Parts: sequence; C-alpha cells; structure tokens
Amino acid sequence: MKLGNKEDAQLIYRRRKSGGGPLPKGWKKLGEGAYRCAYLSPEGVVYKINRTTWDGDHNFIEEMNFRRIRSSKVKIPSTWRIAKTKLYTFKNKSDDVVHVVAMEYVKGSHKEGLATVEQEEAFFQKSGALAAWEALGLDDLHEGNFVITPKGKKVIIDLGE
Repeated sequence: MKLGNKEDAQLIYRRRKSGGGPLPKGWKKLGEGAYRCAYLSPEGVVYKINRTTWDGDHNFIEEMNFRRIRSSKVKIPSTWRIAKTKLYTFKNKSDDVVHVVAMEYVKGSHKEGLATVEQEEAFFQKSGALAAWEALGLDDLHEGNFVITPKGKKVIIDLGE
C-alpha cells in the first residue's frame, strides 16, 4: 500500500516553515504537540512536521521506533495495532536533511480520563498491552498517543519521544 508521497510531504513542510498563511486547498491541521505538528492531506494521509530541529529529529526517531516494533518478536495483543507509516526524506533550502512522517489517518477517539500514571498503567494492564509495551521499551504511551476505533481496536499513532 502506498502511503502519501514526497511531493505532499515537501508541500506541507514548506508551508509550515514559511511561517504561516492559509493551508493548501483541502488540507487540515490536526494538532500541534510539543515537538511536531500534524496535518491531514486531501487524500486522507497524515503528515507530521518537526517544529524545531534543535531538540532532535522526532520524525526519524518515531519511524525507527515503528520499524523496531514491527520487526520485533514481542507479541502485541490482538486488540492493538501500530499505525502504518512511511518516512519521506529530502533536503531543505539550507541543504539540511528533513524527515517527514506520512501516516494513515485513523478514525476514532482518544481514551479520556487517564489522569494519573497509575490509571494509565491500569488501562494498559487491563487491555493486555502493558507487558508488551514494557518489553518493547515504550515509555511515552498515554491517552494522546493512541486512538480507539469505532470497533474498539486501539491504534498507536505516536511513538516519538
């Protein structure tokens, strides 16, 4: 399955780095985190753009985490899955390497009400995922990093640091 394209990755990267203005026709801003912004393309692909580079390349780190998990022998519970991703790499005007993550758009909602670490651990334990996440070395899983689909499947959408 093809996921996104380099031209769209470059388009939304340039728009973000140019300092603003309207989004390209059909694009939607999904959100902004501490390190990255996420945009939905007209084709239904999410593109993640690093906000800064001084604190690390979170897109490259995320893609390496997704690849590591997909190739791991650790069994992920059947009620969970990892979102499909593709890393696009190109150079910007300053000749710096840029990484943009393209990710499938997952329709669903975030689990709300996990206000404490204990509540999050209890949720992951109950869903059968805590042992798998610990074995994979994942320590940044919280309610904002996964989506629950209408059918109840939990999909991890963020593995950056």
